[in-house]
Amino acid sequence: PLLPVHNSIFAAMPITKQYLRYAATGCFGVLCSKKCNVLVTEGRENRRHELNAIAPALENVIIWNLRKEEKVCTLEGDKHEVTSLALSSDEDMVATGYSNGVVRIWSLVSASCNTTLSGHKSAVTCLVFDHAVVRLVSGGRVSSDVIITVCGVSPYRIMM
Repeated sequence: PLLPVHNSIFAAMPITKQYLRYAATGCFGVLCSKKCNVLVTEGRENRRHELNAIAPALENVIIWNLRKEEKVCTLEGDKHEVTSLALSSDEDMVATGYSNGVVRIWSLVSASCNTTLSGHKSAVTCLVFDHAVVRLVSGGRVSSDVIITVCGVSPYRIMM
């Protein structure tokens, strides 16, 4: 015969609670990511030379004023982490490489993205502007992944 529920050993056990799932919606307080280089530049503010640091912060790039110890601006990225930074010789542009293979060229004067380039098959590991700021060379995690971008001309790939 079946026993009544109150005599059962299961009657003394509490009902288990359903645990809520937590999903990350965003990060705060990130000063700098460790997977990328940090650049230091002399910013020009009110005819005074200010020392600025350009630092990756997950998918964003934050420009810090080192003298005032405050954030100057944030270059908002997409979902992928910044893996490489390069500063132009005139210090007016910064190139950012991302973990999904995208390269973006930002204007530091207007804090906006001028150009978005895609072509790498893996994360961008290095970026270099030439001295005349006409070419940008980018290298990816795959050893044969090198792309040269000439201003006004579509990017071309060097096969190794």
